Amino acid sequence: MQPIENTCLNHFTTDSNKLFEYVIAGLPVVASQLPEISKVVREYDLGLLVPEGNTEALAKAIHELVQDPALRERYRANAQLAAQSLNWEAQEESLVALYSRVLPAAQVREPSH
Repeated sequence: MQPIENTCLNHFTTDSNKLFEYVIAGLPVVASQLPEISKVVREYDLGLLVPEGNTEALAKAIHELVQDPALRERYRANAQLAAQSLNWEAQEESLVALYSRVLPAAQVREPSH
């Protein structure tokens, strides 16, 4: 569950660590329709999105997942696939490469593997 309310710019633009923890755990997601969260959930087909602050839609989405084992299984399988790229080990090299481009070489450490 990721029912985040749009109370500030940080919430509006977040994709949150919890979302990625759910992916790594192979869990289906029910989340608020905020831009970055929606992007990840839609791209990998990870779960259901609801308008932020809409408790009725949130309850309906939860009920839908509880009542539909095939839907839960689809989202679980998609999460397992997404976890192959949405994890620190896969993202670390990209982040270090970005830092290498924008910071002087002496300030960037190589990934530790």
